[in-house]
Amino acid sequence: ILQMLIIQIPLLVALVSGDMISGEAAMGTLRFLLTRPVSRTRILLSKFTAGTIYTLALLVFLGVLSLGTGLLLFGPGDLVVLKTDQLIILPAADVLWRFMVALGMAFLALTLINSLSLMLSCFSDNSIGPIITTMAIIILFTIIGTLEVPLFDAIKPYLFTTHMSVWRSFFEDPLPVEEIRRSILYLILHITVFLGIALRYFNRKDILV
Repeated sequence: ILQMLIIQIPLLVALVSGDMISGEAAMGTLRFLLTRPVSRTRILLSKFTAGTIYTLALLVFLGVLSLGTGLLLFGPGDLVVLKTDQLIILPAADVLWRFMVALGMAFLALTLINSLSLMLSCFSDNSIGPIITTMAIIILFTIIGTLEVPLFDAIKPYLFTTHMSVWRSFFEDPLPVEEIRRSILYLILHITVFLGIALRYFNRKDILV
């Protein structure tokens, strides 16, 4: 289920966040909304919060689905993690907390997608553009991150898609604490930058329709 974080779940998030501003602009309701005695900053942050709640609900559903199905099919016990070069067996006592923290990291990664799609939505007057652009960026960065090309080695650590898969680190033994800490900082930094750009542009944007 968590492997779907690469493409499928970000698409579900982008479909909602990419429509929040551009969708209302396309329908002509954005200008009416901005006539209310509420600041543009508060409106945008409310939409970001709504997208975050949707993302959380989506992850909770997928988490219950994956954990419930796993327990139903295999029952409780140790977790076997297959990696390319090794086999890791995690004791049953460690499985639940690792799973929950991994979901928390997945939530942080999808919050980044929420902020990116919302930012692109502020620059568009139709919903298709932000959604397609968000997915194009994710796919492009994912391809760059997986290609074994020396030219890309210098930029891979700075791509947010590199850090979106940090949830996998919680199924390693021992935990790569420094790698996890660095990825958390990168994700939070990207969220802050994307949301900051969205707020700056939306507060200056001319709403003509």
